[in-house]
Amino acid sequence: MSGPHSASRTGATIHVVAFASLTLATLMAIPWPSADESRKTAVAQSRQTMAGYVAALLARDSHAFDRLLPAFIEAPAALRRALIDAAARSNSPRALPFLEHALVHAPELRLATLAGVGRIGARCCAPIGEDTTACIASLLIDVTGNRRILRAACLAAGHVHAHATVPALVDLLAHGDEHVRQAAHRALCRITGLDTPGDAERWFVWLRDETTWQREQRPRVAADLASDDVRLVTAALDEAAMHRYRRDAIALDVAQALEHPSRSVRLRACAVLGELGGRGVPAHLVHLLGSTDVELAAAAYAVITDVVGREVSAMPNACRSEIGLEPR
Repeated sequence: MSGPHSASRTGATIHVVAFASLTLATLMAIPWPSADESRKTAVAQSRQTMAGYVAALLARDSHAFDRLLPAFIEAPAALRRALIDAAARSNSPRALPFLEHALVHAPELRLATLAGVGRIGARCCAPIGEDTTACIASLLIDVTGNRRILRAACLAAGHVHAHATVPALVDLLAHGDEHVRQAAHRALCRITGLDTPGDAERWFVWLRDETTWQREQRPRVAADLASDDVRLVTAALDEAAMHRYRRDAIALDVAQALEHPSRSVRLRACAVLGELGGRGVPAHLVHLLGSTDVELAAAAYAVITDVVGREVSAMPNACRSEIGLEPR
């Protein structure tokens, strides 16, 4: 929706945030008798309430984030923080470009912004843009930088399954700070679905071998997955299921077999997508929820709920909305 009504809605959003920010500033300035605890509680409750209201406004207006960018650039620090909190609370994948913008233009708020990126990534299955991944990757490369930022960037990379950050995360397993190492290991496990211990050398060997397979064998496997030959496709599915580096790309290859003439191949492809896991998998399976093949629809639903970690609607369009995918 565009025009004066949507513009006025965005204006209302900004006014609500500005008012809440002023409230926060006032609360911070009050000389509370018991000092820290009372003030912290009041500020936390105020910020949470404000963020909830603004998040609801943002979620109703698909263009609000675009129009909030100019306001964000010119806004004072308190308002910037409030906008970041609200964008994160919206749980909308449309907020990711806005938060990416915040990473660049508000470096003093990177911790809050990275937490927001991670929050949205953990709750939706929408594809993550290359720009967002690149922003996170650039922070991971600066190994001499702020350790809290490094740790937060690791966690955000894990939540959004930023496969392009895997090499940098493997390098961070040898970082001098224990908390950074732990965050990098946690992110690697999230991105790959593996539970390999956080030994840097072990992960380095794994990455080397997986990179070689991606370069030398994956093109053949992808071609075989598009074949009509049942034995060839089945063998390719079995091989694809053994790999986890860039599993989003592997899942895209496997999804070809969901259209195979053989019902057994379609069921096996669904099962392999479940074995691969990853936040991108549900997008390949949602359309099967409306299949006349009851067993295939049930298998697709089981994989989707396993990946997102909760029960969702069994109706395709409703499911897409619930997991953060754009409706068709």
